[in-house]
Amino acid sequence: MQKFSYIFSVPNSNIDSLLNIINTFDLSEHVFLDIETTGLSAKNSICYLIGLAYYKDKSFECTQFFADTPDDEPVILQELLSYISRFKAIVTYNGDTFDIPYIISRCKYNGLSTDSVFSQERIDLYKTARQVNSLLKLGNLKQKNIENFLSIDRDDIYSGGELIDTYKEYIIKYKLKEDTFAELSRLLLHNREDICALPEICSILSLRQLLSDDLSLLKFVNSFIKSGVLNYKFKTDCPFPKKLVINNSSIQLNIYDNIAEISINITEEELKHFYKDYKNYYYIPEEGQAIHKSVAAYVDTSFKEKATKENCFTKKKGDFLPAVCELEIPRFKLEYNSTDEYFLFNDTFLNDESVIRKYCAGIIKSL
Repeated sequence: MQKFSYIFSVPNSNIDSLLNIINTFDLSEHVFLDIETTGLSAKNSICYLIGLAYYKDKSFECTQFFADTPDDEPVILQELLSYISRFKAIVTYNGDTFDIPYIISRCKYNGLSTDSVFSQERIDLYKTARQVNSLLKLGNLKQKNIENFLSIDRDDIYSGGELIDTYKEYIIKYKLKEDTFAELSRLLLHNREDICALPEICSILSLRQLLSDDLSLLKFVNSFIKSGVLNYKFKTDCPFPKKLVINNSSIQLNIYDNIAEISINITEEELKHFYKDYKNYYYIPEEGQAIHKSVAAYVDTSFKEKATKENCFTKKKGDFLPAVCELEIPRFKLEYNSTDEYFLFNDTFLNDESVIRKYCAGIIKSL
């Protein structure tokens, strides 16, 4: 077994983000974990390399435990168990599905107890990536793809699967006492860069604040109207490292620094609000809209007719916003079969922050 140590840092802005996002414990009480194996099945493969890192003195210390041969697996697993026992939280990328179940299975195979380990809080960044992928819009959520999206530089060009043969070559050379520098360097580099990227990938945690039902985790900054466009600004606890622009025909979401700005086109139109209980209404052709039967009782029969789904409406001329979510306010549309629906934009809407928050949250989810 060999042990390697490495000190690395991430930009100060990322550290500030981590400190704001991961606020359950001190950042120094989080351990970042990644493993390398000879296969996906814990029954038919082994763990040959374990990478760990934690925050200390404004930088990160990475430690790697490497199995020179398969016989070293229980040794590096024991080192892992001893190492992580002092931390309160474990940060991984897809660790809940792969790394941690794999380690537990291999520990059991090697007669090592994990009863007092892995009970810590877990942060699986892959799960977060899936949650916020509606904003990231990435088809493939492999760690390297997230790194490319966040412009995280990487020297390693291999996948974990490609390095299985490299490890086999290493074992052969090691047993023959030949030079193993090239193979060992390649294996360590891949695992080390996986670990070094995790603190930076944590920045995607900030996007979770945008996906709450009412944006309650965001600070409302202001709103303004310019050139027929309504703008709302919210502030996140920490900056997102990359600018995002997401839009459709009538709405645009801009995420930059620690600001989320939503721009909504205002439609000036005469639209119709259709009543669902049309059997309780009469249609008045001269007025071009429907009235409730309690009022229609005073209208001569020659001036009214029973309402249908298509003509049971009241008309309203004014400013409207696209109705992309459920709110407890009336909806309007051009005709009964129209798919586009709208909310009336007025002072009541503009001055109700709770409605605004729910509306903006619905916009973000719809995008």
